[in-house]
Amino acid sequence: MDKTRAMIDGRAIEEEFLGELRQTKQTGHNGSEIRSNLENDGYLFFRGLIDSLDIQAAKNEIFEQLKNVDELEDPFDEGIFSHRSRRDELYKDRGEFWETVSNGELLRKVSNGVTLQKTMSLIFGAPALGFDYLFLRAVPKGRFTHLHCDSGFFTRVTKQVLTCWIAFTEVSLDKGPLFVVEGSHKFMDIQTLFDNFDELYSKS
Repeated sequence: MDKTRAMIDGRAIEEEFLGELRQTKQTGHNGSEIRSNLENDGYLFFRGLIDSLDIQAAKNEIFEQLKNVDELEDPFDEGIFSHRSRRDELYKDRGEFWETVSNGELLRKVSNGVTLQKTMSLIFGAPALGFDYLFLRAVPKGRFTHLHCDSGFFTRVTKQVLTCWIAFTEVSLDKGPLFVVEGSHKFMDIQTLFDNFDELYSKS
């Protein structure tokens, strides 16, 4: 792994703090073994879990809609940012646009399809149901999502929630792949800070 370019929130990370994610085996596991891995590491990393052709089809579906609002150059399947946008001109609000993109049939085949549903059900040891809401990260080079914790956004009804990050393109280190702060799932001060925070702020 090229460790010389690793940045978090614009700050370079020293090599001694970097490492590879531990890959989760897709065969020979039962639910209890996977749950044990999740408890120990705080994450599961399945490489190639979802069929690559389904990933490619979903990516092109997303990119075509970005092209339709003039945000990608031709050929749109290369995902080259145009530095232009007609999104606000064509849609009354950005939420409406992203809802349209997120409800694409090919995208939903990946995010709410059989493969992921079976995997999540195995992890939970009970039938799992995917959220209707998706958070697509269509971010051009140079921008990034700040260091954050997902749980406070999705666990108001139940703590039995896992978020799933799916890469639709090759994401090299300089393009901002997902990273995990090792052991952070056991940082109780972080859990206390973010637990139900959205509900608290909505009442203030």
